Amino acid sequence: MLANGPNAVMAAKKLVFDVSGKPINKGLIDHTCEVIADIRASTEGSGRFKRLFGKEKT
Repeated sequence: MLANGPNAVMAAKKLVFDVSGKPINKGLIDHTCEVIADIRASTEGSGRFKRLFGKEKT
């Protein structure tokens, strides 16, 4: 967790609180997928994925 970007961690924590206790349905799954995709597509997220998969040096 400490190696993750602060904005991604904050968004992930918010997502957990937003979906906690709600019934799992298509709307919740779609919302979760959208939030995760937004995090991964952000400048912070995409840079970390590139480094993780060796396409960019640290």
